[in-house]
Amino acid sequence: MPCSGGGPATSSPRTRVLAFVAALGAGDLGAAGAAMAASHASLRDDFEVSTPVLDALVDRLAATPGVRGVRLTGAGFGGCVVALTEPGALDEGWLATAADGAHVVA
Repeated sequence: MPCSGGGPATSSPRTRVLAFVAALGAGDLGAAGAAMAASHASLRDDFEVSTPVLDALVDRLAATPGVRGVRLTGAGFGGCVVALTEPGALDEGWLATAADGAHVVA
């Protein structure tokens, strides 16, 4: 898929993923959230796969106390979002919990 924004989207997703993983490993949820925000901005601006409704949801959730990061996920074009939050920050949507072999980063 061509992206109207040019180069940044083609070279930065890997960097953002590595930054996100490193931030989670260090317990730095603020940095992990910043990587998620950058990812959403790229999906919106460079790949043009977000929608105004999804962008509004991302903005609303990002402004919620305890939400560390939000981004579009799935195929885009009206998909859904994933949010990295402190426990209890949201009372809407689905709650994902750690499964066998996974753990919650505190």
